[in-house]
Amino acid sequence: MKRIYLMLSIMVLAFSCEDIENPALGSDSQWIQFEKSEDNVSEATPEPKQVAVLYAADSNPNGIDINFSYTASTPDGYTVEPANGVVTIPAGEFVGYITVTPVNDLVAGEDIVLNFTIENTNLPVGIAGQGIYNVSTELTIIEDDCPIDSANWVGTYSVNEVFTSGVNEGLTLAGAFGESYLVQLAQVAGDPTGTQFTVSNVPGFNVYFDAGTTITFLTCTKQVQFNPAAPRLAEFAVFTNQTSNYIDDTFTIKCNGPLGNYGPYEFVLTKQ
Repeated sequence: MKRIYLMLSIMVLAFSCEDIENPALGSDSQWIQFEKSEDNVSEATPEPKQVAVLYAADSNPNGIDINFSYTASTPDGYTVEPANGVVTIPAGEFVGYITVTPVNDLVAGEDIVLNFTIENTNLPVGIAGQGIYNVSTELTIIEDDCPIDSANWVGTYSVNEVFTSGVNEGLTLAGAFGESYLVQLAQVAGDPTGTQFTVSNVPGFNVYFDAGTTITFLTCTKQVQFNPAAPRLAEFAVFTNQTSNYIDDTFTIKCNGPLGNYGPYEFVLTKQ
C-alpha cells in the first residue's frame, strides 16, 4: 500500500472547512507537498518552527532533494535553514524539514509572513499531485512585543512599601529602620528595545535597590522583571517578584511577593 505520511490528517485540515470535492488520491503516482497550507509561531518560541515537506511514495531508497523558495514581508527577524533552498528527504524517510527560527528581539513591530513554495521538482506537487493543494505554505511569525514610550518612564520615583500580611502585616522597612527612599529610573545605554532601565537611589536618601539593579518592562503583559531576578531591598533581604504590573497613565510600578523569610511584601514606585 502506498506510503502517504499523515495524509488523513492533511485531508481533514485541507478540506474540512471548504465545500469542495476531495481529490482522487490514485494508486500509482508519487508527489511532493507541504504538510500544511498555513501555520504560525510566536516570536518568543523557545524552539525553532519546522515546516514539513512530505513525500507520498511506496519507497524512498535513495533519498531526494527538493528545491524551495520563499518570500517574506520583511528581510529581518528570522533565519531559514537550509539556507541554500534545498530540503533533503533522507533515504527510507518520507518527510524533510525547513527550519524557521524567529529572532526574539524585544522590539515592537508587525507580524512577519513567510510564503514557501516548492520549486523545480520532477515530481508532481500538491496533494495527489494535482498542483493545487499544499503546493505552498504560509508561516506567520506572531509579534509578541508591544510598544512603550520609554522616555516617559525616565525620572524620579517615590517608594511606598509595606508587608501585606503575616506577623509583619502593616510594617514598613522605612518605619522599622527609620529610613526614607527615593529612586530614579534611567534607560540602559545602548538598549535597542527601550524596555530596560537602571534603578538608582537618589543622593540624600537611603539605599532601597542595590547599585546595578535593572528593571525590564514586559510590554505586552504589562509586567516587570528584575536583574538580579531576586533583588535585595533596603540592604536587608532579597525580594521574590511573584506578581507585578505597571500603569502607563500614572507611571506606577507595583510588585508583590515574599521578602526573604519575613512575609508577603509589596512596593509601589510612582513617578513624581
